[in-house]
Amino acid sequence: MPKRTILHLEQLHKSYSVEGKDFPVLENIDLTIKSPEIVSIVGRSGCGKTTLLNVIAGFLQPTHGKVYLDGKEVHANDQRIPMIFQQDTVFPWLTVHKNLTINPLVNAEESHQWLEHVELGEKKHIHPKFLSGGMRKRVEMARAFAGKPPMVLADEPFGFLDPVTKRRLQGLLSEVWAKQRTIVLFSTHDVEESLILSDRVVVLGGSPARIQRIISIPFLRPRPESLRFEPEFQHLRKEVEEILEMK
Repeated sequence: MPKRTILHLEQLHKSYSVEGKDFPVLENIDLTIKSPEIVSIVGRSGCGKTTLLNVIAGFLQPTHGKVYLDGKEVHANDQRIPMIFQQDTVFPWLTVHKNLTINPLVNAEESHQWLEHVELGEKKHIHPKFLSGGMRKRVEMARAFAGKPPMVLADEPFGFLDPVTKRRLQGLLSEVWAKQRTIVLFSTHDVEESLILSDRVVVLGGSPARIQRIISIPFLRPRPESLRFEPEFQHLRKEVEEILEMK
């Protein structure tokens, strides 16, 4: 049985200093995630979700506390942890295929396999400017999962997409994750998105932000679109929204 990847956040605090004054953003964040698991961080816009993911990725250093991945502390720009961003981050000067093989851990065969997984096998020699926004997001998804990373971070990756494309990519993310079975930590302010994708939902709120509740999602995979209309799904959606409204 393969070794399980473990992400552990220990007493995480993050403050920003502005003109000599400290402004706390995150406080007392304790969380452990084990593969294979998709966990969503849900919170209002501006509550600190992106800051939390940036600290986990090593883009920002915590003011206090530690981030551990498989027992090793995460430091600046940890190469083990790819992130899918809300903004478009494909390399426009490279073909779709070379956007993946720029990673030295990804060879041509693996690139082809992942592009097939995200339904872009026939587009591999095209430059991203000729692709739609949804297709470019699929390139980013394939690039993040290729090379077998221990975990993937996703910071509101579908936030700018239209509802139809967004739902299609939510389903595709679940399919891609099922092939890799790694940790995915996904931030969103869309409660339905968190429930349809995740094994657990971490509700972030307050100022500074703290974990208000961790909710286990009971629905079996794969999850059909019709699940969104089921009474239990709507009950959970309402529960999460009520927690967000209180903070």
